[in-house]
Amino acid sequence: MKVAIIAPESGLLLSTGFHMCLAQEYMKRSVYKAFYHTQISIVGDPVILDNGAFENETVPLVEYFEIAQELKPTYCILPDKRFDCNETLKMVREALPLFETLGCSLLAVPQGNDLESILKCYNELLTIPAIDGFALYEEIGEVAGVGTRYDFCKLMEDRNLVQKDLYYHALGGEENIGVTRKLCEFKWLKSIDTAKPIVYGQSDMSIKDASNFTKYPHRPIDYFDIDVVTISSIINVKLFRDWVGDVLDV
Repeated sequence: MKVAIIAPESGLLLSTGFHMCLAQEYMKRSVYKAFYHTQISIVGDPVILDNGAFENETVPLVEYFEIAQELKPTYCILPDKRFDCNETLKMVREALPLFETLGCSLLAVPQGNDLESILKCYNELLTIPAIDGFALYEEIGEVAGVGTRYDFCKLMEDRNLVQKDLYYHALGGEENIGVTRKLCEFKWLKSIDTAKPIVYGQSDMSIKDASNFTKYPHRPIDYFDIDVVTISSIINVKLFRDWVGDVLDV
């Protein structure tokens, strides 16, 4: 499984080979913006562009489209509304006439506030030919009432809901990284993005120590402005990549 490390500006070089660019940070950070342009246009790395819904900083549709036009990402996550099936379907349908012109792969986020509404959203999104894949967020199993994201993915397999010709991405990493590691069992889940190894590391907490997973320090408000990425963070990133099968050097 490929890993996109969500890093502060001081640690962008920890993001190697595969990336997620957050639209809200792209809009306000020149270093951040230049880094992802370089990864696409010069290095040739794949980049996912995210709409900011997870961070509750959703970028308005037209501005988000303009960012996508400028950046030319490999994948673009379509607009969504957290935990709202009907609003997400509406937002996707409104966005598609614009985003279909981009020439990149379009990923949708199945939303809802329980299992029934999440699966309704997912199944309706499946009927839209322009959608190339899905992004499954960290809390989806809990919201669905089935347990963890691992349990939700297992339910998808058991119900034959996985479309092997589509792309599936895991949005965010679990606070309990042991659960994240289990996601590797699903070979159809191709990639994940996460800041967790760095967030733990900045508090000098090793992800080797499972007891740390019960006291996650959470991403600080000024996360992207962190001056120095610690050695603990660098080690955590390397460990995380090894654990999920992405063995790029960092």
